[in-house]
Amino acid sequence: MLVSGATGIGKTLMVTEFMKSGIEASERSLLVSFEEDHEQLLCNAASWGIDLKAAKERGLLKILCDYRERPGMEDHLIHMRPAMLDVRPERVAINSNPVMKQSTTPPALSVSLRWKL
Repeated sequence: MLVSGATGIGKTLMVTEFMKSGIEASERSLLVSFEEDHEQLLCNAASWGIDLKAAKERGLLKILCDYRERPGMEDHLIHMRPAMLDVRPERVAINSNPVMKQSTTPPALSVSLRWKL
């Protein structure tokens, strides 16, 4: 799942709920955030009654936070590849930022998201 949009519209809540569903189904999950750091994600989730920390401790969730600006989505995916190989997630959520969306054309984004490990 790729969620993109302006700051404050509920992207983090949406990806957190998506992760919660996967965790409840015992699916290995990867949450990638380009706006919030690890502790902020855990804190936000806890405030919504979702214990991502426990999921991490059980090995069901990996959180990758990446703030570096990269030229495009393809570069972000290359950076994410080691975590995807390590976790082998059944569920991935990418909480992107507006800058990332601006740097990626819709066809490039579509092709990138079909990228195979």
